[in-house]
Amino acid sequence: MIELTPATAAKMAQDVYGVQTQAGMTLFLMKPEFTNNTGDKAGLKANLGGALFCRKEDSFGICAMGGKGYENDMFLIFRGTNAQKSADIITDARVGLEPSNTGLPVHIGFNQAFKSMLEDIRKFISHHEPQIKTFHCIGHSLGGAVAMLMADWLKTSKPGSVKVYTFGAPKVGLLMFNSSFTRKMKSENIYRVYHPTDPVPMVPLFPYLHAPFMGYGYYAASHENTISGASHSIDLYVKTVSTISWNGLQRRPPAYAIEDFVAQWLHSKMPVNETTPKIWEWLNSALIYVLKKITGLTLAGIQALLIVGDSFADKVAYLLHKGIELYEEASIWVQLLMDKIMQVLGRKRLNKKEEFTRDVMRNALRDIINKTNEDARKAIMRQ
Repeated sequence: MIELTPATAAKMAQDVYGVQTQAGMTLFLMKPEFTNNTGDKAGLKANLGGALFCRKEDSFGICAMGGKGYENDMFLIFRGTNAQKSADIITDARVGLEPSNTGLPVHIGFNQAFKSMLEDIRKFISHHEPQIKTFHCIGHSLGGAVAMLMADWLKTSKPGSVKVYTFGAPKVGLLMFNSSFTRKMKSENIYRVYHPTDPVPMVPLFPYLHAPFMGYGYYAASHENTISGASHSIDLYVKTVSTISWNGLQRRPPAYAIEDFVAQWLHSKMPVNETTPKIWEWLNSALIYVLKKITGLTLAGIQALLIVGDSFADKVAYLLHKGIELYEEASIWVQLLMDKIMQVLGRKRLNKKEEFTRDVMRNALRDIINKTNEDARKAIMRQ
């Protein structure tokens, strides 16, 4: 099987939410894309929640061999966050870093959920390995993040083709993970679908990035005018892609991935606020652009500075403050960035150089991070 259609992949990402009950699991495993042989299908349980508290094992997905038309395919499908389950919410919120199973820095919450299922997945694959030619990894939201980690492990550990399909998934790892993942998988096997007004794919902010590197995903118009939790709904994703092919979806570098456009956006007088479409991605890209300008470092070099030591906001505020002190051009870029940040926060513009203190910039950055996370949390809670 070459690839699943957008409609088929989205419907699977929607229906897998039903595996949280035994009846739902049974119904989901009866899908026509799966084999009729009961022994070739299995549910998956993941450990969700914190390291020391609110930890819970819960039904999270399935392994299934393909049926008619998919005879040499294996499906690994994971559900997204259940807003009624505090362990799911804590998994999303664990934004620290740890090495993935392939040794690269990724989101600790997503990685812990993935690792808790890995032994059962290994056993299932070992019973069917000779017949598997293609793996399909699928998920929405949290499930999409886990599907990416699953695909990364499979591509490193198993023969055969690997394809990953995600809808409204958050960012999983840093530059090292995403560049490695893109190189191994090839962009054409990464089907990352996002609505431009869905806040969840916009988090976490830098230094987290999306694969395929950098930011190339399938843009699906949601017809929402502002950032909205409704844009994260898997039901809306299913509706958006129900009659469209992969070629029909837009796959091009988003404007915020092109430095010339980012520079124009920073200079633009057009007002922005926290509901402006793609605002968190524009701020994310603008921050990267300005840090490159004032440090002279590559993206990898900047990330190396930011992932050790003090908090992200502290370190970025320090670099921005140095930019203010360094020379006039660097100072201008910092001021342009802070103008946008203060607009989004609904605060007055900083006009005098002495107003650009480390404390002011650190607090503004912390508030931006909190706003992005709160937008994502509200969107997830609508599920």
